[in-house]
Amino acid sequence: MAKGKNVALARLLYSSMFLALGLLLPFLTMQIPTIGASLCPMHFAVMLCGFICGPTWGMAVGFITPILRSILFGAPIAIVPNALAMAFELATYAFVAGILYKKLNKNIFYTFIALITAMVAGRLVWGAVMFVLILANQAAGEIGF
Repeated sequence: MAKGKNVALARLLYSSMFLALGLLLPFLTMQIPTIGASLCPMHFAVMLCGFICGPTWGMAVGFITPILRSILFGAPIAIVPNALAMAFELATYAFVAGILYKKLNKNIFYTFIALITAMVAGRLVWGAVMFVLILANQAAGEIGF
């Protein structure tokens, strides 16, 4: 039983470290605007969390990171729709990367397959969530909210 508690504690500590990295690393890339506009290291921290801590811990960190960053630092600019859609995207990244990394052979080729698949799945989820949020906003606007 002690071993199980140690594993759970290690996952909690690693997850908190990846959450902190996801919150702080964008400050480094934003110092150079051309890099900051195209590279978001928040994604790297979340995917690494999915690989190391597993899909459920990674999904939790992926969902919390953009919302917490938006609340604390104001970026992404709007919680709805930007941070919320990004939360679903990052949660999907970590979950898919963690599942595929666990199921596939852990060599470099399959790691890239897991990364690419996670990135495509995350972008599809981001698009679907943005679509739903925009439709909900338009429907609320027509009602008068």
